[in-house]
Amino acid sequence: SRWDDALAGLEKFLQAEPAEDLKIHALRAKAWILTVKKDYQIAMVVADQLSQAAAPNPQVKDKAVLEAQDEAIAFVGRLAGFVESVGDNAGDQAVRAKLEVRVLERLDEARKGKFKAAKTEVLEEFERLVKKAAEAKDDSKADAEEEKQKKLAGLSEEDAKLSEKANEVKDKGKKLDEELKKRLEELRRMDSIVLQEMTTIQSRYSSLSSEIRRHQGVVDTWEDQEARNRAKNKDRAYSTPPVHVQQAKSAVRTLRQELTAADYQLQLRRNRRMEIEREAIAANGGAMWQGQKLAGEQSKIDRDKLKNANIKKRTDRMKAGIGGKALSAETEARAFSTYDTIPLEELRENLLEKVK
Repeated sequence: SRWDDALAGLEKFLQAEPAEDLKIHALRAKAWILTVKKDYQIAMVVADQLSQAAAPNPQVKDKAVLEAQDEAIAFVGRLAGFVESVGDNAGDQAVRAKLEVRVLERLDEARKGKFKAAKTEVLEEFERLVKKAAEAKDDSKADAEEEKQKKLAGLSEEDAKLSEKANEVKDKGKKLDEELKKRLEELRRMDSIVLQEMTTIQSRYSSLSSEIRRHQGVVDTWEDQEARNRAKNKDRAYSTPPVHVQQAKSAVRTLRQELTAADYQLQLRRNRRMEIEREAIAANGGAMWQGQKLAGEQSKIDRDKLKNANIKKRTDRMKAGIGGKALSAETEARAFSTYDTIPLEELRENLLEKVK
């Protein structure tokens, strides 16, 4: 229903010189919107342009264009019948009469028949709907009020259901937050335990390294002394390491094995901490996705509640004396969409197919 935006778009489309059948559809849409906006005189000017496009001389042979032309002529007939039925001033009727003369002058007999039949159909349907509205006005005010209250009760019931859904979404959100908090706390606790284990292993690692250096120092001192002695006496035989040096070498080998094991244990804990971090990221991501889903559900509930509120306002404003049926019939009779609709989906598919 953004009619002004639609008209601006149609103007740009027409300026782009579209294919003949699409031009006809665009002019029809423009005239249709102007009629819905009650700009009847401007609508009839566009309808005159439409009838010219739908009755070229010489006639075209393209099937799509011919079908669009036939639909356009019937449309102009319906528009003329509608303006004659609902036009509120003499100016509208004068322009309509001139439009009909010009349209009939440029049509062949077959299309004149289409034009007149479409116009007559609208006039008869308008008369039927007006009669229906007049008959509906004879209904009692009590019946109209009862219908109104029944509708309002249904809307209130729907509001209650929506509120219940909103509470469910809210509870789900709280549960989601609690579960995420609990999971993250659990992961932090696990990480703290692993970190504490790493601290213990690192302390052991440092102690082992210190012990290795101490024992290696004993070995290195003896080996340095042995090297100096041999440098003084090259014919000197290799000495057997003293017991304390042999013990130091043995201790170094054993401690290095323990150090390797400690290093392996540290790496296992590092890997576990990275795994815990990934689990925390996954938990946050999953909670975010669930939260967005719940937010979407809440937005839909809010839109439905707003829609209900607007319907309630319109229902409250309904005149009980006229009655819903009478008001509906009068509205239907005076709405151009009752007599003519634009096949938007079909036209959109047609246009998209042409621009592939």
